[in-house]
Amino acid sequence: MTTHFYIRPEDVRDDRVHFRADETKHIRSVLRLVSGDVITAVDGRDNEFAVVLERIGATSAEGRIIHHRRRQREPIAEVTLAQALPKGGKLGQIIQEGTELGAYGIWPMITERTLIPLARGSASGKLGRWQRIAIGAMKQSLRTHLPEVKAPVTFAEILKQIPRFDVSLMAALSEDALPLGRVLAEVASRRRILILVGPEGGFSGEEIRQARSSGVRTVTLGPRRLRAETAATVFLGLVMFQLGELDQKGVLRLEDLPEKP
Repeated sequence: MTTHFYIRPEDVRDDRVHFRADETKHIRSVLRLVSGDVITAVDGRDNEFAVVLERIGATSAEGRIIHHRRRQREPIAEVTLAQALPKGGKLGQIIQEGTELGAYGIWPMITERTLIPLARGSASGKLGRWQRIAIGAMKQSLRTHLPEVKAPVTFAEILKQIPRFDVSLMAALSEDALPLGRVLAEVASRRRILILVGPEGGFSGEEIRQARSSGVRTVTLGPRRLRAETAATVFLGLVMFQLGELDQKGVLRLEDLPEKP
């Protein structure tokens, strides 16, 4: 099984790589690697390095770069997920799955129906944990880009970012929400995409109005109401599928199903 090790960009100097304590523990005590072994390291900024280990200490390790590649297994489009803070620890699950699916960034947001105690209290203190989850998911999924996980911001602050994107999409159950594929087909450039997912109670009518006034397109994910964490994964997965970023060879067609007895 291929294993990626995470290094910070500042830990790369010329052809030398420095591994910090957590990764050194994995190198030394878990995988029991030794000097001369070649491993793969990623810096979260799209760089992937083949590194030959030269020194493995108790709390740090050093290696020499023998090969360098950029943007391995990364989507062409940069899809950022703006996610209303869900209940409990479900944001960690969203970050995990969003990173695996190829999210470029994950921005927690505070909406009208977000649980206020979580938003004002412990959420900002959990930023470090969320970022560690993203690092682990990046390594596990063999990505080279570490999604930007921000501290929670307000819905209004998210709307101010709309001009940065080629298209912004909001998942909604409103009757006039359009099919996702139709909306994406109408967009000339799909290089930078923002998708917005609401909390358990969904976006308020006023938030939907404000979003539309800011240029956000409302799209449907189907007729059924989804949990926040389910909606985030489904929405991101569907966008990636529409962009051709997920392997379509495994798609099950209706005609492939066995007939009912």
